[in-house]
Amino acid sequence: MPGCDDDMLDQGDFVDSDDEHEVEEASEDPERYVEGLYYPICIGEILVNQYRIEHKLGHGGFSTVWMAYNILGKTDVALKIMTPGRPGDHKYEMQREIIKVVHRTSHLTLYQNTFSLRGSHGTHYVLVLPLQGPNLQDYQRQKPVANQILAARQLLQAIKQLHNGGIIHGG
Repeated sequence: MPGCDDDMLDQGDFVDSDDEHEVEEASEDPERYVEGLYYPICIGEILVNQYRIEHKLGHGGFSTVWMAYNILGKTDVALKIMTPGRPGDHKYEMQREIIKVVHRTSHLTLYQNTFSLRGSHGTHYVLVLPLQGPNLQDYQRQKPVANQILAARQLLQAIKQLHNGGIIHGG
């Protein structure tokens, strides 16, 4: 990866050839880095003199998510690095709007801080989020129905908080 010190590169774990297709399915398209959509990150890299990259948590169409250590706050956090341009900017603006208008946010995961990184194709907004548990898909597969019902209840409470803040509307 450009800009990464070879000594700091995370070489990952060895993958059995039987599992190789699963790794490829779970990995983001490397072309999105070449196109400047994803911001290139190295394990061990320190961003804005505060966040040391520890581990990649995941990716989506408009962002990559990294576990980082907040050197100043001495806590682990998640860094959601948005793609430059309209979709990433929209996600960032949506979070800002929710923080402004929703009064009760106890069931929402909102950013604690933000900063931006200059990439080859524009500005990447970064949302600093509290580090949460497993993703919902993994949680659903591993937990009993009672826990799934609890998660569904929390999701509905979050939707209600957004509705009460005027963010979403229902009939």
